Amino acid sequence: LLFLPDETKTSYGYVGHIKEQALYKLNLHTMKISNRISLAPYDCSPLAVAFLGGAGLVAVRCGRQHNASSPEGQLLLDHLSDSALAFDISIHGIPTATDDERFLLTVEPKLGRFLLQEIVGKELKLKKVIDEFLPLTAWTSHTYNTDDGDLLYGLSSFSDKLIAVHSNATMIQRLFKVGKVKNRHNSSTFKANRNDEKLIETDRRGHYLVGAASNGVFIANLHNRSTPRCTVPHLRDVQILLWI
Repeated sequence: LLFLPDETKTSYGYVGHIKEQALYKLNLHTMKISNRISLAPYDCSPLAVAFLGGAGLVAVRCGRQHNASSPEGQLLLDHLSDSALAFDISIHGIPTATDDERFLLTVEPKLGRFLLQEIVGKELKLKKVIDEFLPLTAWTSHTYNTDDGDLLYGLSSFSDKLIAVHSNATMIQRLFKVGKVKNRHNSSTFKANRNDEKLIETDRRGHYLVGAASNGVFIANLHNRSTPRCTVPHLRDVQILLWI
């Protein structure tokens, strides 16, 4: 598995394998391995990584091979020293950092559970857990220059509406109808334990959102979320969407 930061706040990525309890630190300038980080003390096989470049932290989703009662956990690493700062076996799911790096949102896509942690210095403090039991197929974090408080937008094969998770809400919001997405359990989202299908994306300013569902590709204005701005109805089986 190759874990790379989306932005240029950090000059390192990681290489790992789901059957090895280690991460290899990759210098993105020289493209050479600079360190091997053993995760064996935590029985941790890396499944997913979230980069918190501003705080100098890395959150690792751990698969635990030798503990059937607690098959997952979350490990927090210092990005510079590679030292472990915290390990929590009660946190399960794929970590996603909000764009302003104020929060870490951990998503259990098959269960529809959202765990919100606030990033305070070198610590993660639990803020809330939202249990909706609405499995997600794809999602994107969102906080760019907006005051709506939404942290995440998602698509589900069990709902035909756009899903929003708000920082102060105790439940999700269902916005306008976009159509359902396919339940891709054999896709990279579940095989690699990452949300990398890119079926939903916000632009860099956070004004617009594009997504792909059964009704076609839609574009929404995030400042007026009552209805999609436009829809392209004849595009089927879209694999990836990118803003240029």
